[in-house]
Amino acid sequence: MHLDIDNQPLSPPRRPPPGAGGALAPDTDAVDAPPDFPGAATWDALRRAIDEALVVQERAFSALADAVARHRVVSTLPLGSFDHWQRAVGVLAPRRNWLNPLTRPFDVPDIGLLFRLIRAAREADLVLLTGGERVDLFYALLLRWLGSVRTPHIFADAHWSPRRNWLTGWIQRQIHRSAAPKMVEVQPHSEEEVALYARNFGYRDELIRPIPWSTSLTGHSVEPERGDYVVSGGYSHRDYATLIAACRDAPIELRLGIPARSEVAREARALARGIPNVQVHRHWSNAEFIDQQARCGVFALPITPGLQRSTGDQTILNAMAWGKVVVATDSIGSRVYIRDGENGFLVRESDPAHWREVLQRVMTLDETAYTRIGMCAMWDARVRFGERLRAARTLKAALRHLDRSDTPGQAA
Repeated sequence: MHLDIDNQPLSPPRRPPPGAGGALAPDTDAVDAPPDFPGAATWDALRRAIDEALVVQERAFSALADAVARHRVVSTLPLGSFDHWQRAVGVLAPRRNWLNPLTRPFDVPDIGLLFRLIRAAREADLVLLTGGERVDLFYALLLRWLGSVRTPHIFADAHWSPRRNWLTGWIQRQIHRSAAPKMVEVQPHSEEEVALYARNFGYRDELIRPIPWSTSLTGHSVEPERGDYVVSGGYSHRDYATLIAACRDAPIELRLGIPARSEVAREARALARGIPNVQVHRHWSNAEFIDQQARCGVFALPITPGLQRSTGDQTILNAMAWGKVVVATDSIGSRVYIRDGENGFLVRESDPAHWREVLQRVMTLDETAYTRIGMCAMWDARVRFGERLRAARTLKAALRHLDRSDTPGQAA
């Protein structure tokens, strides 16, 4: 059921009959185990195979939404454009108000969302929080003192790294200590993060259940081409120093798309000064960046060495979804999606020589080899890590806890 909780209280859930427990339909197994790349003779054949696989997933998504809709679930996850999600979950979204200009510099687009979330959580059977949003983290910090909120919670899209600064590290620990008693699941992106999250944030291993991230290409339509240049971009945990060093004095044109407002853009411009084959584009729109992804020859994602969290997941997958060969630093996040030499390439941390070698090798691949890797990449991004599949996996995780609990807080 769709819950417009900004305008009305949560309505009573449609409870299943005793013993039904919201059982899953058999075809929801497609959510957990999408098929591997079946091979294809042409790009058109591949697209038809992808469409057929997505039809099966869509049935599973619909069945899960029907089961979850029997309960009262609220969420801050930005998935409101999906019809099945809207049917199953009450979506809390930021709203414009006079405080927006004051809170936006702190990455809080709407402080009122915090109070609406508290009110909605009191009546809900389950709350799905967004792990990377400041408002959700402020709410998590308050959970210890919100005695009227007994509802079980899930932290979806958890992508945290331990803070090195003493004060921010202390605040981070307080957030997770406050949230832990009411948290029934924490969802980072990688299996490798289970031990890290247990050690760094104090959650029990059995609560940490990774769900990989996804593409974000809904609404974008581009006809891919194989260009003669390399594209990279973004500003979160990027190692542009290594990538730019790899392209210096090499026959590689590198185009970097980095938002102008970021310190990373200024640093990249300084590193690229005097290197004519490296261009830093600070004013590309998101649509322009995606267009560049779809038309490049190679997409590169250099990741900060030693990082203890996933990063760049969505950026990697968007490039793969266009059939691009992606080259990325061998890191926690990239290893979830890239199988070296099969659907992309992984390179050693902080190693410009290895980057240069792999980029030049990929740029000179013959059409048969490039197509084989690109087809596998497209299949994986669209079938194994698609946006709607991620939403369906989140609903399936929610249903595990809803089936245990007919009253708020019982699963906590």
